[in-house]
Amino acid sequence: MRGKGYGAKLMRYAEHVATSRGALKIMLSSAVRRENAHQFYEHLGYNSSSSKLFKKYL
Repeated sequence: MRGKGYGAKLMRYAEHVATSRGALKIMLSSAVRRENAHQFYEHLGYNSSSSKLFKKYL
């Protein structure tokens, strides 16, 4: 289903819901190796940083 615009529509909807609920920012994470996903998010106007997401399973 890639390249048909569904992902962009879904992200726009998520942004609409977030702003309608008063959110000022959306943050997401993507694995370092997922370069196509990074390009997709950048195309939608998202900026990346070199920070890492840390988690610990208990």
